[in-house]
Amino acid sequence: MEKHCKRCNQVKEINDFHIRNASPDRRDMYCKECRKLDNKRPKNLKECGRDEDREGAERVLEALGYELYNDDNPVYVQFEKRLATKYKNR
Repeated sequence: MEKHCKRCNQVKEINDFHIRNASPDRRDMYCKECRKLDNKRPKNLKECGRDEDREGAERVLEALGYELYNDDNPVYVQFEKRLATKYKNR
């Protein structure tokens, strides 16, 4: 049996998907490889290891005149909240 991964758009064997009881077919919508990549994404701006991941956000914050990684910075606080919401329970 095969299933389509919604992230990489490839058709893979059903065993390439994690079991997810809430799903109608009892399998995750993303394949194991895509799930693994998703879990490796940085959880906040400080943890971004690669400069190209962090550069854009830092440039925007600096252009707005804010100190980077400061909880008094409303843009940084909003960004952290979005990340927390997007990556909750991971």
